[in-house]
Amino acid sequence: QMLLRPDNQYTGDLILPAAFNGDFDQSSDASEIQFLRSRGTKDSPLATEQNDVLGYITFKSYANADWLAAAQIYGVLEQDLDGPGAGMSGGKIVFATAEKNTKSTHELVDRMTIDGEGNIFQRSTTRTGIGKLVHANNVTTGTGFFVQTAGLTTGTGMEVSTEIEYVPPEAIDTFRKDGTLLTTPRVVAKFFTGDRVNITNCTAANNGYYIVRSSHGSRIQLQTMDGYAPRNLAQVTNGACYLSRPSSVPQMSSRLAPTSISELTSAGVLTVPDTSFVSLLKVNDRVVLGSCTTPSNDGSYLVHFANSSTVKLKTLHGDVAEGFASEVNSCKIWRPGGTLVKLEATTQQHGTVLDIDASSMVDGEAVRITANS
Repeated sequence: QMLLRPDNQYTGDLILPAAFNGDFDQSSDASEIQFLRSRGTKDSPLATEQNDVLGYITFKSYANADWLAAAQIYGVLEQDLDGPGAGMSGGKIVFATAEKNTKSTHELVDRMTIDGEGNIFQRSTTRTGIGKLVHANNVTTGTGFFVQTAGLTTGTGMEVSTEIEYVPPEAIDTFRKDGTLLTTPRVVAKFFTGDRVNITNCTAANNGYYIVRSSHGSRIQLQTMDGYAPRNLAQVTNGACYLSRPSSVPQMSSRLAPTSISELTSAGVLTVPDTSFVSLLKVNDRVVLGSCTTPSNDGSYLVHFANSSTVKLKTLHGDVAEGFASEVNSCKIWRPGGTLVKLEATTQQHGTVLDIDASSMVDGEAVRITANS
């Protein structure tokens, strides 16, 4: 029994009671919402196919005389229906949000997916800030973050990398106009959700870079680099299109030693006499202000632009940085180098910062460091 717009005794507009005011027998069963999806029609349903969406829950806000999507949860059929177990319902659940400052489209981007095997993929499109933040500040004798891989043989228990492994071009049997690629399971297994891939030797509309939205069985589903569904693509069925994964390009910046600032304005504009320092800065570089007369000016910022002897700052969130206390000939600016892994315990006076125990090893290395020099 479903209650719509119940009286003020209840706070929800929609209630699904398992037992309500004696209207039917008490039951231990919980309420359930089912989303049923088939192809065909209601009277003549046909089997669903891989990557079919089975149901949406969408959250919208009202603005500019329209209802605009802000967030969404949806389920997808992920089972490879071409192989053993056809007709089974292996699937995944997806959490999507609309990125800020996209009012013209308000398209949703997949942020987190949990597939049929429990694998979790998270995608952040932020260019600054923290992609994944875990606060465990109340832990005293426990563990803030724990990864267990007890069955590990030749794999890697935990990897943090700036590298992308190159996959050479592979032929695609069919490129559908919705961005679905049909190919062999051997090829599909080389590409993972979130991969940045390149389509070549196809049509002018299809060629270019994409993000893998899903990769399973004999199908790969693409999305745009911004995370949206691709549009205006052409169907190609002659196997002419090629799919590859380009290797990564070095991005980490070198350290720039502190240099003096002759002026800092309230709008976050710096005058830096050392023009060679300014010439090495790039937009969105993280820089640090220090030794300022006004302590509140000190901190980390992003470069909004840098030209000649002028540097304009913005916040780590990418917003305009204003409200500085004006200063002359006091602050210093520097650029820290890129850091892949950082262990920081600058205020701790006891304990161990890094503990490596490999007392039972008879082969291999407890620590292995390889550097250019």
